[in-house]
Amino acid sequence: MNIFKIEEHHEAFIIWCYLIKRKSIPEKDNILFHVDHHADMGCPVLDRSVNDILLNNIEDIKSFTYSNLRISDFIIPAIYQNFFNEFYWLQRIYSGKNTAKDHYVKSNKREGKVFVDLVDDSAWKRFTPDDGRVLYKNTQLNPENVISIKKEVILDIDLDYFSSHRARLTENRLEITEKEFKNIKENKYHFLNNEYKYKLISENKRFFVKFYHGLESEEKAHLTSKTEIEKRVNRFFDYIKDNNISFSNVILCRSRFSNYTPANQWNFIEDLLTKRFKKINNSDILTIEDIK
Repeated sequence: MNIFKIEEHHEAFIIWCYLIKRKSIPEKDNILFHVDHHADMGCPVLDRSVNDILLNNIEDIKSFTYSNLRISDFIIPAIYQNFFNEFYWLQRIYSGKNTAKDHYVKSNKREGKVFVDLVDDSAWKRFTPDDGRVLYKNTQLNPENVISIKKEVILDIDLDYFSSHRARLTENRLEITEKEFKNIKENKYHFLNNEYKYKLISENKRFFVKFYHGLESEEKAHLTSKTEIEKRVNRFFDYIKDNNISFSNVILCRSRFSNYTPANQWNFIEDLLTKRFKKINNSDILTIEDIK
């Protein structure tokens, strides 16, 4: 079994290309089992086409990933390239039932740059439109849902599944000039005032923008205890076992720099998961730096 440890989730795209190029997994029609607080199913607008991405070497694929993909939109281009024809999203908190829907992804003019992801209605028609759409099944789950997956899956885990993504203990600060500080403060139409939550800070004649999410006063109040994290990890492995989910490739995404996993908890969660996976099977552990 291979365990790939990555920092941010769009790096999973690099791992998938690496596995395909090494013929460790098929080039098409794999199953992605996504364990995450977030779906990460945004539709990106790329500067460079994803078409024929596998013809490039790994360093070029890394360059493409870091310059074009983001942590919220790396899955749709992979589906468009037929890497996956089934997508399962296991959510720790999801009130709905097991919902499996037929979706399709297509790209404007088949260029592989601008995408849409829509529920497929071609089942009501006599044919599938010849517009380059790629069909796949999208299933949302919670730990109470019983499922049956006949094929081996690629297990894709974000550590924020096990701890509150609201607990942002690392400040995101950007130093700016005094001139820009005044501009942001005085210009009600500055782009920051249109789209972002932030606070302006002045310290010892230095000027900063501090970005934050949600209610700043409550962010530290939502830390998950280690005892609760251990319970969630145990419950996850029970789910994998009870539903006979087969896998030989696991991706563990830390999400520590984006702060979706609390900076003081990611290591604890990663160690718990790694030890449990090693009990299942002997594991080769690789980081993103090992992918060449």
